[in-house]
Amino acid sequence: AIWAAARSGHPLLFRGETTDHARQRCRAEEALRNQLLSALYARCSRLLYIGTRSREHFLRLGCPGERMVFSPYCVDSTSFRSTEPDRTALRARIRSEWDADDDVAVVLFSGKLVERKGCRLALDAASEIVQRSQGSVLLVFLGDGPLRDELRKRADGHPGVRVFFAGFQNQRALSAYFHGADLLVLPSRHSETWGLVVNEALSHGLPCVVSDGVGCAPDLVEAGVTGEVAETGSVESLSEALRRGLLLARRLEIRQQCRAKVATFSVGRAAAGVAEAFFEVAGSEGGAHAAPADLGG
Repeated sequence: AIWAAARSGHPLLFRGETTDHARQRCRAEEALRNQLLSALYARCSRLLYIGTRSREHFLRLGCPGERMVFSPYCVDSTSFRSTEPDRTALRARIRSEWDADDDVAVVLFSGKLVERKGCRLALDAASEIVQRSQGSVLLVFLGDGPLRDELRKRADGHPGVRVFFAGFQNQRALSAYFHGADLLVLPSRHSETWGLVVNEALSHGLPCVVSDGVGCAPDLVEAGVTGEVAETGSVESLSEALRRGLLLARRLEIRQQCRAKVATFSVGRAAAGVAEAFFEVAGSEGGAHAAPADLGG
């Protein structure tokens, strides 16, 4: 469809999970990728970048800045119960289900239980925290996948860390988990072009600890403000980031900062970026149109 539109002379707007960090490539593969993507982008009238790393990708391939428009990566949060009154209503109930008293630090992992997501790292890092501080940590795995049984067995070797497997939950049930937790962890090893679960967590006021391999880290995770960033693949770095992250937990001002950080990455702002790109191209084709600043949401 892209090439057909290009051959017919119709303007192209391109928006995708563009990034260079998500996986390592050999020199030949990287050269071929660069050549093909450069040819594609040259045919596009506007390139819509979803975040910092997306824009850096376009710039690295020589795309002019005047053809770029910000259209952030986002989630539809209409089904969430993400306010402070919602937190009050949901937090105590689900922590009771987890048998997690106030002195228990609850760290939430939300995603598929696969190798690339760094599930084992989360468990090992939580164990280090317990060994250093003699505190109590509950690691909640929200999601399912092939590593579930291995993680259950691995947890037996980490005394002091309790593990709760919540399985897959539909989106309407997620708010209770985000409100019940003290911290979200996403220690992805590779192929995490963005990490929408961070958007979801921050919208509930939940600070996040992510690896520097997570695509949204430069945009959404600000150290000491909305969470912490750890070195990819390092248990020690992740453990230290979790320790710092837990210092942010349960603080109203931190929850407010989390919600403010992610507010720009809304459906309305993403739609406004698409509209801006469209009207810019339509105007250059002979029509004068004013693009909306935001479309709500």
